[in-house]
Amino acid sequence: NRFLIGFDWAHQNDERQRFDNLEGDIGPLSFYQDEIFSNLGVFAQNQYSVEDWTLDAGLRFDLNELKAVDQVLTNGDNSDKRTLNSLNPSIGLSYSPTGRVSYFVNVSTSF
Repeated sequence: NRFLIGFDWAHQNDERQRFDNLEGDIGPLSFYQDEIFSNLGVFAQNQYSVEDWTLDAGLRFDLNELKAVDQVLTNGDNSDKRTLNSLNPSIGLSYSPTGRVSYFVNVSTSF
């Protein structure tokens, strides 16, 4: 039997600016926002083997947050935030009658 637990975390922050183009010259700032993406994933996986058979089962939960922070407030605050969560199970069975051949079936979901 082999049991694993773990997590991963990712964070990205992009500063986006857009200017009006006036006959080839950079004009006034028309768009400026920070775009932020964060992800936290937590997972557990168990692998149980008996002779030539192996059963795999896993579960993963993802918490994703997307955020836009408006830096140009002359036309109102267009900031927004969205949270997307996902729970994804997986299960699989494999059979290896020899060291060269392996048969398997797996069912899972993903986000």
